[in-house]
Amino acid sequence: QESVFTLSGELSKPLETVAPNAFKCFQIPLEARSGAEQFLKLAGVNEFRLFPDLDGLARFINES
Repeated sequence: QESVFTLSGELSKPLETVAPNAFKCFQIPLEARSGAEQFLKLAGVNEFRLFPDLDGLARFINES
C-alpha cells in the first residue's frame, strides 16, 4: 500500500467530484468497522505504514 499527496486548485469541493475518474469515495458502515480494521491489520496496513514518522510509530506500538 502506498499513497501520494495531491494539490488541487479547487479546495471547496471533494477530490472525487473534481476528478471523478481518478478518485472514489468509499463509506464503510459503522457496523462493519471492526471487520474492516481486522482485515487491514491482517493485510499489514497499520498506522506506521500509513504515517512513517515518529507519531505513526508511536500509534502503531500503542495499538499492539
